[in-house]
Amino acid sequence: MKVTKKARKEAVRALISSVPIGVFFTEDQVIEFNVLTKCNFKTVEHALNFKFPTDPSHLHCDGDCFSWTSAIDAKPEDVYNREKAHKAMREAISLQIAHAKTYLPQFCENCGSSDTDKLHVDHVNPPFHLIADGFIDLHGLPLLARYQCGVQVLKENDYSAKWMEYHDHSAVYQTLCRSCNSSKGGRIK
Repeated sequence: MKVTKKARKEAVRALISSVPIGVFFTEDQVIEFNVLTKCNFKTVEHALNFKFPTDPSHLHCDGDCFSWTSAIDAKPEDVYNREKAHKAMREAISLQIAHAKTYLPQFCENCGSSDTDKLHVDHVNPPFHLIADGFIDLHGLPLLARYQCGVQVLKENDYSAKWMEYHDHSAVYQTLCRSCNSSKGGRIK
């Protein structure tokens, strides 16, 4: 009989609550945790979440912050890995986006709004996800590193440099306000 995601989450919460904050799971508890989350950690610590101190179920797994709920909710492996790669790839081009913001129009190119606090740099055509997927198709999924509780970055400098060059040559930008950018999503203009 298949165990539901809800039941797995309840079981992990119960397991975490049985271990005091600052204490590592026993070997048997790590095995149970790995079965419930479909992971393969060697160490699991019930840790204090400095960002959200009232969070009763924060964990460090193999010394790093880990979202056990995301592991339980995980999508099929390739889609999940591409989504993680896209986040890291966006992080890698953040300086390109910041630079683009300095020379793009300081108003929404869709509705004309000039509220500069709400302006976003948007990929016109192709959208970001198609640029990133095109690069992944050529070079494979990147190795990722994790910094400061969840911010994922590209681990290899060579991959990162190639990605930034590829993106720089592929991206066409426009300025959109938050509302127009949200309503557009990843659609091609």
